[in-house]
Amino acid sequence: MPVRGSRWINESPMKPKKPVRQRGKLGKCLRCGCLTLLAFLLAIFVFIVVISTLDEKSTAFLTKYLVAMSYPLLRYSRLMFLPVHGMFNVTEYYSSECLVSNPWFDESPDSCWHCRFKKNMKEMSPNTTLSWRDEWEVAVFRGSLKETLTFADLQQMFKKSKGILQGELRAMTLVSNRSDIISLEDILERKSEEDILNDRGLHFQWKTAQSLAANRVIRQFFGRPSFVNAKQEISFEKNVIIQSPGTVPYDLPGHNFPNGWYMQVTGTRKLKIKPTSKCQTKCKSFDVTLEPRDALVYNPPSWIVQLLPAETSEISVGYMGSFS
Repeated sequence: MPVRGSRWINESPMKPKKPVRQRGKLGKCLRCGCLTLLAFLLAIFVFIVVISTLDEKSTAFLTKYLVAMSYPLLRYSRLMFLPVHGMFNVTEYYSSECLVSNPWFDESPDSCWHCRFKKNMKEMSPNTTLSWRDEWEVAVFRGSLKETLTFADLQQMFKKSKGILQGELRAMTLVSNRSDIISLEDILERKSEEDILNDRGLHFQWKTAQSLAANRVIRQFFGRPSFVNAKQEISFEKNVIIQSPGTVPYDLPGHNFPNGWYMQVTGTRKLKIKPTSKCQTKCKSFDVTLEPRDALVYNPPSWIVQLLPAETSEISVGYMGSFS
C-alpha cells in the first residue's frame, strides 16, 4: 500500500502481452508435402531421362506404364500450382511453346539445300494455291486480299467487336514501343489516323495467340487467304502489325506452322528476305516491295523476313499467319 500523500512512479498500468500466434501444423504439413511431392516427381523425371539414354528396351517398358499415369500426374501438378495463380498472372504463358528461349538454337538445315540454288522469288497469281512440294518456296502473291481495306476499316471493326475483344485481353499479347499505347482501345479508338502518322517510329503488334473469339473476329475481317486451299489447316495464332513512318528494321516473329505469310493490308512496304545464320554465306538474300493486298509466303525456320523502314508517309498495317 502506498503512503498517503506519496505519488506512484510509472503509474501507467502494464499492457497485457499479445498472445503469440502459433503456426498451424496443417500449414506446415501441406508445405512439406508439396515440396516432397515436387522432389519425388523431379527424381522420377531424372530417372526416366537417365534410363532412356542408356537402353531403348527400358524406354519402351517405362513408356508403356507411364502413359497411363501421365494424366493423373499432370492433374495433381496443376492442382499443386493453383496457389501460384494468386501471386502471379501466368495466363500469358498458357499457349507458350517455350518459356525460356535459347538464343543459340537454330532450326535451319545445315546443308542449306532449300536455298542454295534459289536465284529469284516466285511471282504467283492470287488464285494459285501452294502444295506440300512448295513448303520451302518463297513466293509473292499479288492481290491475294479479296478487298482493299483501310486503317479506318480496322478501327470500325474494333468498334463493332469491342465487347468481344475486351473480354479476351488475357488470352492475347499486345506489344508496343509507346507508353501511352498499351491496349487495342488506345490505338484503334483513342488515336486518330493523323495522330499515328505524326508519331514517327510507332510500332504496335497485336497477337491473338489462342483466343478463339479474337481469331473469329480477325478471320471475318480479313477472310481466308486465297493461296491456302480448303484442305490445308490455318493456325489459330495471328498477328496484326501497325507501324507509322520512320520505324527501324524489324524481324518478323516466328510461326507455329511450316508455311508463314505476311500480307500488306494498307501502305506500301519493302521487305528483305534473308537466309538463316548457317546459310548466309551459301544463299542469296532478296528484296521485295509489297503493295496493299500483296502477300509474301515463306518457310519461317529457313528464312528471316525483315520489315524495312517505310518510304512513304502512310500507316502500314500487316497481317501475319501460318498454315500447313
